[in-house]
Amino acid sequence: MTNSMKQTISIVIPCRDDDCLMFRQTLDAIVCQILGPEELIIIDSSTDNAIENTCYEHGLNNIISYQKISPAFAGLSTNVGIKSAKGNLIALLDTKTLPAPDWLETYRNFLYQNGVDVIFGSTTFSYETNFQRAVRAASYGSIAHETVPGSLFYKEVGIRIPFKENLRAAYDLDWKIRLRDEFKTFTPMSSFISYSQFPSSIFSLVKKYFIYSFYTGMTVAQKSLKDIYFSIALVVTALIIPNWNLMLPGWDQNPLYIPDVTKKYFLALTIFLLLVSLTSLIFKQELKSSLWYKTLKFIIYIFLFYSVYKWNAEIAFWVEDAVLYVPHITKIFLITILSLSICYRGIIKPIQKQEDLSYLLPFQWLAVGLIGLIMDIAKAPGLIFGSIRGRLSQLDLRK
Repeated sequence: MTNSMKQTISIVIPCRDDDCLMFRQTLDAIVCQILGPEELIIIDSSTDNAIENTCYEHGLNNIISYQKISPAFAGLSTNVGIKSAKGNLIALLDTKTLPAPDWLETYRNFLYQNGVDVIFGSTTFSYETNFQRAVRAASYGSIAHETVPGSLFYKEVGIRIPFKENLRAAYDLDWKIRLRDEFKTFTPMSSFISYSQFPSSIFSLVKKYFIYSFYTGMTVAQKSLKDIYFSIALVVTALIIPNWNLMLPGWDQNPLYIPDVTKKYFLALTIFLLLVSLTSLIFKQELKSSLWYKTLKFIIYIFLFYSVYKWNAEIAFWVEDAVLYVPHITKIFLITILSLSICYRGIIKPIQKQEDLSYLLPFQWLAVGLIGLIMDIAKAPGLIFGSIRGRLSQLDLRK
């Protein structure tokens, strides 16, 4: 890419029925930039004129380029803004993000000096209510996260790798995945963007995480066919191998009979998961978003639960005086798993993300842990259904 210091910056903000009060704060933050933009492009697909009125009530009339379009997802609106931009550099924000005063200046200088094509946003998340603070502790924590809002890149990058226009959520994740295949990217360690619009209720939280996970599943499924095929293979083996002996004529007289096949299969899966996790840790490979890795863990959880459920029948033969008989073992197991999960999501994970321990103790960690558990439960079906939908959509395109 060209590194001419004469290049100018266009900020693109997609809008759709957003909170105008927060949008005014975003415009105020743009006014305070040490390095001002060449233009501010507002692509508005709202059903009313509130955003338009806010634009022209503000003191940025000299640089605002306002466009009204039909209702659209953020990916389409952003593409429209990028194509119409006058600047050679594109900066992205949304109506709920507040950039630091040195955001554009620092990003532009780094872009020139380090030979990268894209600098992603680096965002910390704030809160306004006690519930939102608990959500932050259970999700992002106090550390900075890589985001699309806050990004700066050359215009030709955005033209060459446009956003997908039919994704309601996870369009940012999809764009970053495709972008990294062709361009040099960088994400600052320190934060330059602040975001504060967390869900304000359990219902909105569950809805948000389910929808985002659904589209994340679609994105991941469409990206890696090998991931999908390996996940399917794991499910097929989990259905066939434990029933292997039942399918053989002659049972244990058949030469293909395998003693304790289910136990051996479960042990093999567990060892495989431990080896993969250890290898990922050593070589710093990210597996958390991999569908096959999630599928493997899910299968192991199912086998573990089934083993506990059948413990007294298979091991103690329902003899209550037997040494290995455990009363209420299934209830104990479920309570233990839920308790450990809440402890991890309520204490360990927030501390890893630099949440204040004095906030979590003595009892707030319980609320944080429960919210984290609810988020995980909401995400699981979304990822599964989204992965299936993503694969089916690929098959439809090939017909």
